[in-house]
Amino acid sequence: MFMLPQSLRLTLAVFAVVGLTGLLSACAGRTAPAPSEPLVGTYWRLDSLGGEAAVVGDQQREAHLVFNAAGHVRGSTGCNRLMGRYQHTDDALSFSALGTTRRACSGPLQAQQQDWLDVLSRTRHLARSGDRLVLEDSRERPLATLQATALY
Repeated sequence: MFMLPQSLRLTLAVFAVVGLTGLLSACAGRTAPAPSEPLVGTYWRLDSLGGEAAVVGDQQREAHLVFNAAGHVRGSTGCNRLMGRYQHTDDALSFSALGTTRRACSGPLQAQQQDWLDVLSRTRHLARSGDRLVLEDSRERPLATLQATALY
């Protein structure tokens, strides 16, 4: 019978244990890497909404959110300023008392504003990985993706 050298057997055993550990942790449930950007105080730029790239109009502020520690959220729809409240615990996130300024928007910016406000009203969960924030509905389906961006 052929025998592998001791060092090769040990290496194979280590790889087997590491692989099995990864497999078991993946089966244990949804786990995300630790976020590197804090939710509060970070400028979260809207990257995609319903799977479509966010619209940025000429001479317009990009759609974004900034959360503060007192439970308030401020930002932009890409056309109007946005303000309201949020509640965040673990992976749960919801928005309330959302309002916007009433500047006239047209075309794609108007459609994005309506969709963005709808997404925020339906958000119930969040998923974070590094500098990405994904807003999710009650079934943890992705609604929008945001990217952390420096404020300076």
